[in-house]
Amino acid sequence: MPEVLLTFTGLSWQKGAAAQVVSLVSQIRRVRKDIRISLLSHYADLDAGPAKKVGIDVVGYPLSRYTTPNTRSLELMLMRIGSAGWALARRAGFGVPIRDEGVISAYRRADLVLDLSGDSFRDPPGGKSIAHNVNLLACQAFGVPYALVSQSLGPFRWHSRSLTRYCLNQARLIYIRERRTWRVLTDLGVKTCLVDLAPDVAFTLPAASAEEVNQIFFSEHPNVQTLPRPWVGISTSSLFFTRLSRSNRKLFLRRIIELALHVNHTIGGSIFLVPHEIRPPQLGIDDVCAADIVAKALECPPWLHVIRGNYGPSEIKGIVSCFDAFVACRMHAGIAALSSGIPTAMISWSHKYAGVMEEVGLPEFVWDLLAPGGTHLSNVFDELWRQRRSVSERLRDFNTRAQFDISRAVEKILSFV
Repeated sequence: MPEVLLTFTGLSWQKGAAAQVVSLVSQIRRVRKDIRISLLSHYADLDAGPAKKVGIDVVGYPLSRYTTPNTRSLELMLMRIGSAGWALARRAGFGVPIRDEGVISAYRRADLVLDLSGDSFRDPPGGKSIAHNVNLLACQAFGVPYALVSQSLGPFRWHSRSLTRYCLNQARLIYIRERRTWRVLTDLGVKTCLVDLAPDVAFTLPAASAEEVNQIFFSEHPNVQTLPRPWVGISTSSLFFTRLSRSNRKLFLRRIIELALHVNHTIGGSIFLVPHEIRPPQLGIDDVCAADIVAKALECPPWLHVIRGNYGPSEIKGIVSCFDAFVACRMHAGIAALSSGIPTAMISWSHKYAGVMEEVGLPEFVWDLLAPGGTHLSNVFDELWRQRRSVSERLRDFNTRAQFDISRAVEKILSFV
């Protein structure tokens, strides 16, 4: 049975990554039911349960139990380097004993490796390209073809450009989700024949059923049926409280507070804060913590509600599909709304936000905290609300095309198996 190995992704606390995995697995199974799928996981103990539900295998490896995600990435990078060295030594005819058998076996069994790193294949802030390049070099050492799936890549600093160019030019396919990345790759010197543009694979994510969603809302708020409409969702993000400078963190919090108060004053109804990254406590601040910071700053008014359960990506999409409008600090929370036809604005910290919204046809509904002299966030929401019916119609047309384009991209990827 052919085997596809998924890398740089997960199924547990990062719901955006989980949305991509669930969507991609569903698309692969639609085309090829004979393919075995495995996941090289940073957190095998956390990913094992969700992976079993999806029907894929998890490959674990020995790591420090309670280290940070960055430390785990470093440890895995070193294991990949060791595995690549083992593979090259074996190919040269040296009898080298196996170390880190889980990682080595994962690469040895794979007929195709897919990198689903989303937006982290870049240089700081937001990622370290060397970790991704080591993964691709390990694939080459084991003689396994690889492709990059549903990504926004770059920017890359001068010292990493040569290695990144080399690794990307050895890929069978680079599936990107917006044209801004195309320009990054063209400037880098990547062969354009390798690049394929299609919407993010998570646009095909199935939503939880209406019955499941009703049960979720009831468990969160037993009086949910009495909560006034319209309902507006805001996806909170811990990134704005961890990656920004102190002054910009304060500015971001102030703008979110202003938005919530403005929405309540102008259209009334109820506002829901929706976390999209829910970490185990030992891994630090997550989106629930970010939601609590916002709620506390607003003094927890009766019209503000925090979604607190640890739900899967399809369940979150089902929740988001119930809103009348949505403001997304997380990319895949926004994609859950966009793919449900919900009028959506994005709060940006990376080129991926504007890039994806340009592809959808809604570039005017991206707000950048750090853009000097930009439109006020509340004004962006007002325009979104004014155009909400026409926006929903545009999204229906886009989502129909997206299904076809994503299916075509996945079928192209599977031609390499």
